[in-house]
Amino acid sequence: MYKQIAVVIVSMLVVGCTNTTVPLQPTPVSGAPLDQPSAGAVADGRIVPLHEVTLNSPQTGTVAQVLVAEGDMVTAGQALVRLDTRALQLRLDQANVGLARAQTKYDQLMAGATPANVAVAKAGVHKAEAVAAQITANVSNADVDAAKSQLADANATLKNLTNPTANDRALADAAVDQATANLTQQRSALSAAKTAANLAMQQAVQTLSQAQISYASAKDNWQYVQDNSRDPFYTSMRLSDAQKQNYYDAMVRAESAMHVAELQLQNAQVAYANAQQAETSGVMTAEARLTDAQVRRDNLLNPDAGQVAAAQARVSAAQANVARLQGSARNAQLDTAAADVAQAQAQYEQVVATPRAVDVSAADVEIAAAKVAVAQAQYELDQATLTAPFAGVVADMDLTVGMLLTPAIPALVLADTQTWHVETVDLTELDVVGVAVGDVASVHVDALPDVTIPATVRHIQALGQNRQGDIVYTVVLDLQEHNADLRWNMTVAVHFAQP
Repeated sequence: MYKQIAVVIVSMLVVGCTNTTVPLQPTPVSGAPLDQPSAGAVADGRIVPLHEVTLNSPQTGTVAQVLVAEGDMVTAGQALVRLDTRALQLRLDQANVGLARAQTKYDQLMAGATPANVAVAKAGVHKAEAVAAQITANVSNADVDAAKSQLADANATLKNLTNPTANDRALADAAVDQATANLTQQRSALSAAKTAANLAMQQAVQTLSQAQISYASAKDNWQYVQDNSRDPFYTSMRLSDAQKQNYYDAMVRAESAMHVAELQLQNAQVAYANAQQAETSGVMTAEARLTDAQVRRDNLLNPDAGQVAAAQARVSAAQANVARLQGSARNAQLDTAAADVAQAQAQYEQVVATPRAVDVSAADVEIAAAKVAVAQAQYELDQATLTAPFAGVVADMDLTVGMLLTPAIPALVLADTQTWHVETVDLTELDVVGVAVGDVASVHVDALPDVTIPATVRHIQALGQNRQGDIVYTVVLDLQEHNADLRWNMTVAVHFAQP
């Protein structure tokens, strides 16, 4: 009879779509009443919570604080366990010191030489000029040997600045190539991870949208049942209290599914934000390394003009000193003095010169790298505190202060035990074909022999499992009544209604 009524209601809905004014009627649920299911398949099962999650620490560390106890109710985002953060805090402090050092170096570069340094360089020029006027002709063999040694050293220094070896060039090029390859790899890998996280987030959005639609529909049906309980047409349908309860339970299940979808979307959004942060940090670090390698190569291939000038001045001074000692004493000494003046003048110009663009770029790179180190250290410090992803009860926890916690060791089990479900464990393939979502069943709790709870099939696992030669399927049922004596993993017998 209920199936006939359902066909009539569907027909009325179709007519309603053609602008005929017909009130929307709720579709009755097929099957026997919940409180008296006819005999059918029987399966063993267990009591399980609405949500459960095993939390693991994302990093290895020593437990410093256990902020909850087994059985405590917690809220979403509440801190549960905190690892020893002293080393992480020191790492963050060190990173901040590195950032301050890099910023100070940059500020010093942009500020230029201090007045004292300028005064010293200028005094060097005056000293060289004074010495040129006081040259004497007293020369010895030791003086000649020393002058030749100084000339050889000055020439070697100039050659290293202006003509680096092929091996030095090759090493600099290799460093740039390696940094370039690393940047390309980081961009590709981190972008792929971010794309995957974004796809998961979009899928979570779609799932939430469907759950919201289902909840709105279930809520409208239940509201209609309440608002039209006195309607003659509604009365003629002879809906039982159990069937009315079905509409209310459908609304509750849809609302629960919507909340689950909301939580899944929040988790997906967090994962996507983490992937974005990882991409930004990873690419920034790789770019900083590439820039550093390029700066080093540029310094090798394009030495500082002031350093070259100083090296050239030193060569000139050494050459003049040799000529002075081996030739006319007065003229040689005058030439040497003149070279000393030129060298001092070059050093002075180097001190007062404005910073080179390549030096400024190198200082900027050091600041950027230091900021990345600070962000990484702060992230690792934040990860040392384990928080609850949703509100629930701490169902299982075996943690003590001082123990070593790794990502491979479960920290605790969190569960939402406000609503219980039943999962079967041995419904065979011969019996599952007679069970459908929405079917009613009765649940007999082994630990409570006098308790029988009506239930409704919520989900049927699509993939069967081979258990000792039998193919069995897991079926999840919603309990239609609350019982305060129920506990997680209590064993039950599920009696399904006869199809």
